[in-house]
Amino acid sequence: TTPNNQQGPEVVPAESEVKIHKPDRPSSKKSDYFVQYLKRSFPQGQKPAEDYPKLAEEAYQYVVKNHAMLQLIKVQSIIDRPAPITIPRKYPNRKLLILDLDETLIHCSVNLREHQLFDNQIIVKTDEGLLVPALLNIRPYVDEFLRNMSEHFELVLFTASAKYYASKMLRYIDPHRSYFSHVFYRDSCCKTTNGKLVKDLTIFVNVPLKDMILVDNNTYCMWPQPECGIPILNYEHYDRDSELVQLEKF
Repeated sequence: TTPNNQQGPEVVPAESEVKIHKPDRPSSKKSDYFVQYLKRSFPQGQKPAEDYPKLAEEAYQYVVKNHAMLQLIKVQSIIDRPAPITIPRKYPNRKLLILDLDETLIHCSVNLREHQLFDNQIIVKTDEGLLVPALLNIRPYVDEFLRNMSEHFELVLFTASAKYYASKMLRYIDPHRSYFSHVFYRDSCCKTTNGKLVKDLTIFVNVPLKDMILVDNNTYCMWPQPECGIPILNYEHYDRDSELVQLEKF
């Protein structure tokens, strides 16, 4: 895009023409390094030692997946963007802490055969009135994280999910709307030439970029302003996950 975020003519190579540099799979030595890193990162007793190899593998897979996607998306451009949004500020002197939803704060699945991996069974009502049974896990420490962060930041939920779904999930993590001042859904995302939804923070026209922080498990969502982004590892089922504890300290 041009400096004023208006779309200009651009020749975009096909994805098949983009050379992806995939990180080498960790050797035994590298795997040992990941394990040692995890031991240093988490105080003794916070994560069982037997979890370290599994966590190291998950971290590696996260890096590979996001690295590959960034290689593809860096040659893309935005072809569809929503109208500018002016956010009524609840705390004008605070920075906006903008949080993703899926795999950042929760994990939801419609695969009912995996019920043993989930803590909650729920029903989601679609815009068409269809009732869809689903399974839900809430990331450990979500409530503590939101409560503590809401004392320092103005919290915003920004998800690429549809409103009917995200509104239902919001009832589980902020039932009284005590934490989030605003919620934005899929229709506030921008679409790239390869169909990816990204979160271009310049749509919030009354807040400078330096005052916005985006936490998302998908690094490509941060592509328009990577300097504002903080990636977080995917969350699905791990009941001893403490990523939000580490993020809160940061």
